[in-house]
Amino acid sequence: MRKKLTSIKNVRIRLFKNTNFLKQIFLGMILIMPILSFFGLTDSRISAQDTGGPQPISGTIHIGEVEITYIGNAGFLFVYNDRKIIIDALYSSAAVPTGVSLAVFGKIQKGLPPFDGVDLALATHSHNDHYDSYSVGTFLKNNPDVIFISSNEVRYYLEMEYSGFNSIQDRVVAVTLEKGETRELTENDIKLKILGMRHGGYYSGKNYGYLFEMGDVKILHMGDSLLTQSEIEVFQLPQEEIDVVFVNWWYLINSEYAKTVREGIKAKQIVVMHNDLRTFEDKTVDIDWILERVGAEFPDAIVFYKVPEETVEEPSVTSSEEEVVEEPSEEAVEEEPSGEISSEEARIEGYGYFLIIPVLIIGAVTVIILLKKRQKQGS
Repeated sequence: MRKKLTSIKNVRIRLFKNTNFLKQIFLGMILIMPILSFFGLTDSRISAQDTGGPQPISGTIHIGEVEITYIGNAGFLFVYNDRKIIIDALYSSAAVPTGVSLAVFGKIQKGLPPFDGVDLALATHSHNDHYDSYSVGTFLKNNPDVIFISSNEVRYYLEMEYSGFNSIQDRVVAVTLEKGETRELTENDIKLKILGMRHGGYYSGKNYGYLFEMGDVKILHMGDSLLTQSEIEVFQLPQEEIDVVFVNWWYLINSEYAKTVREGIKAKQIVVMHNDLRTFEDKTVDIDWILERVGAEFPDAIVFYKVPEETVEEPSVTSSEEEVVEEPSEEAVEEEPSGEISSEEARIEGYGYFLIIPVLIIGAVTVIILLKKRQKQGS
């Protein structure tokens, strides 16, 4: 037994005295890494496991006396008594795969309950997961009392892309604001404060925030903004005593942006929206990562994700003059290739990390065996 232990010890000493040994191990690891990359095992995707923290919700909630219905992405319907506001819900259905079904989307465009009697339709910016010319134009055509408000950029797209613009232009309000500027206006007896904000990421176009009151609840919807503490201070939002703020998940990227929400807004309730799988600043996140960050930064926040599946029975046609709203043709919808994958696929790819360690071990063992064979042949 002692002789066997001595033999093993001598082999170990010879191996580690050989200066080429560590070099060859290192070279072996370098050769293995491209193989790992080829099979997708070194994916830099951010993916968190379930932690038992905040859970995503969908459907309708109540904050105070206001009923809030999630329509997908950053789209919401706000209802208080006979007042209704819809924000970022007239998007391209092709751009929001987790949005409402086509049946419900048609119901929105036709102004059928609960989407009837809308006073204001707002769009924070021109991206097609928040705004679509065909959807907005059709909605305004079928809802003759609604006022649509957005930027001058959005108005331009609506005029260029919707063939029936002349019949709705009197109800389109275009607001021109630069970053840090504000404007107050009243339409359909609802008072709005519009805030010029910076859009997050590489897009340099306009993004507006909308501040309004319904009943005793003050609401701020920030669209796709991403503001630093110094950028948001110009709005003096803590003085507004906001009850609920709707923010993009981008504010969860790091503690500094989270601080912007916590100290620059000081809302009583935070709602995290736009929670589809997204790539932003070279990071791809899924809902698990978002929930983990929400648990760390805003444990009491509400996280909207997906909408409940719903089957809507279309009303029977009682008049030959009643119009049927058709879904936009392929030519009418401008799709932007997203290059995104589902959250489930992201989690599956995330498991590749766990395969790296055993592959590295196998590679190292293989190198050691080859070295041993070479030493035996040389002795």
